[in-house]
Amino acid sequence: MKLFDRWSRKKGTPQKAPAIAPVVEQSKIESEVKPEKTVTEVMDEVKTKKHHPANRLLIKPLVTEKITYLQGDGKYGFEVRIESNKQEVKKAIEAIYGVHVVKVHMINCLGKEVRYGRMSGRRKDRKKAIITLKKGERIELHKNV
Repeated sequence: MKLFDRWSRKKGTPQKAPAIAPVVEQSKIESEVKPEKTVTEVMDEVKTKKHHPANRLLIKPLVTEKITYLQGDGKYGFEVRIESNKQEVKKAIEAIYGVHVVKVHMINCLGKEVRYGRMSGRRKDRKKAIITLKKGERIELHKNV
């Protein structure tokens, strides 16, 4: 057995067919090949919320005392990407949770200066969105808690 058997073969020598591979007719192989699906078709098949494309915009729901208190008025808080705007957040919330958003308030939070011994640094900036839902609608954020 040669170490570089792949490159040492001569053009005229016949190569052995693999003994394990079954022989299948070409017509059967062509009938089994399915056309690839587009991204929109795949996203339509996926029914879970965690695979929704709008989830790239929302980072996480905010669970604080103040936000929990505001949930009685139909207001919910989410941490969103820094480059997002009100219209994108509104569409994302409506698409994922299936509710009607009335208002969106955005808050830019600058990262704090921090020190670890002699080393100083800064936490990352973040953006929060406080959304107001249509009267009578709710979002279940704490189902499994």
